[in-house]
Amino acid sequence: MLTDKQRINQKNAEARLLGMRVTVLTAGLLFVIMVGLGLPAVSDVDSSITVQGMLASIFAYNKYMGYVVVIVIAALAGICVGAICYYVKKKNSL
Repeated sequence: MLTDKQRINQKNAEARLLGMRVTVLTAGLLFVIMVGLGLPAVSDVDSSITVQGMLASIFAYNKYMGYVVVIVIAALAGICVGAICYYVKKKNSL
């Protein structure tokens, strides 16, 4: 049997672990979003090419590459949100 102090310490450790997991997953999600927002600034497009708007402007030579990047970013964001929901549900079920 665990004493009251041991139970409290165990619950505190579990709460810290959950907080750390949520923080890491949130940081990963924010990193993916920031990379996605920074993509147009990374472009090295020739100045002779005129791009209208910002649609796939960094991928002026290959219009499908922009869609691939958006799909990858969306998939990573979905994984991060899914993992956060999984840990929150697991914590609430205990």
